[in-house]
Amino acid sequence: MKETNFLKDFKYAHRGLFNNNDNIPENSTIAYINAIKEGYAIELDVTATKDNKYVCFHDSNLLRMTNNNIDIESITYEELLEFKLLDSKEQVPLFSDILKIVGGKVPLLIEIKSHKNYKKKLKILTSLLDNYNYPFAVFSFDFRIVYWFKKNKPNYIRGQISSFFADSKLPKIPKWFLKSMWFNKFTKPDFISYNILNVPNKYIKREKNKNRIIFGYTAKSINEYNDKIKYLDNIVFEGFKL
Repeated sequence: MKETNFLKDFKYAHRGLFNNNDNIPENSTIAYINAIKEGYAIELDVTATKDNKYVCFHDSNLLRMTNNNIDIESITYEELLEFKLLDSKEQVPLFSDILKIVGGKVPLLIEIKSHKNYKKKLKILTSLLDNYNYPFAVFSFDFRIVYWFKKNKPNYIRGQISSFFADSKLPKIPKWFLKSMWFNKFTKPDFISYNILNVPNKYIKREKNKNRIIFGYTAKSINEYNDKIKYLDNIVFEGFKL
C-alpha cells in the first residue's frame, strides 16, 4: 500500500515560493529554500539538457526566463550555466542538487516534461529518484510517461495532469481523450491534477469516486484557492502564502 497522505497534508508551493519581480525566480534554488523555510511542500518541473542532465525548469525554451531564444534540449548543462534567471543571480539548478538541498525536509511534487526519447531519459531520472528515500510523487501531462512509471516503477506515486486544453490547437477528438483522462484506465494514476479553471467537472468527480486524490493547479489568489478547494483534496498555489 502506497503512503500518499503527504499529498493531502502539506501545502504545495508552485515552482517553489518565488517572486519573479523580486530576484527570486520560479524553479530556482532560492525559491525552493524559501518554500522549505515556510514549511511548504514544493511543486517543481524537471526537463533534460542535451547531455541528459535533469534540471529544474518549466519551459522547453529559455526565452521567457532568460531572454535567450534557445531550446533547453539543444544545449549542455555547462552551456546552460551561462544564463541567469530573469534579473537575478540565480542559474537553472540541477535536479540532483535540489534533491540534496531538500533532503526530505518537505515533500516534492515533480512534474516531468516530455521528450522524444523519453524512455531513455526517464531511466536517467529514476536513477536519481531511486536513491531519494523521502516523500515525493511524479506526474505529467504525457500519459505515456505515467504509463512508463506504472510498468517500470510501480512503487512510485504517479499522477496525471489534465485540463480542458482551451488554448490548444489539438483536434476535438484527441482533446477529448486528454481532458477526459481516458488513458487512466491503462495508466492507473494514484492522483490527478486538474486545471482549476475547469473545476468542477464530471471527469474529476469520476476520479474522486474511484478514490483517487484530486489536485488542482494553480491558485493565484487566496480567493481563488478558497473558491476551488471544496472540490479538491489539495491545490498548488503561487503568489501568496497560506
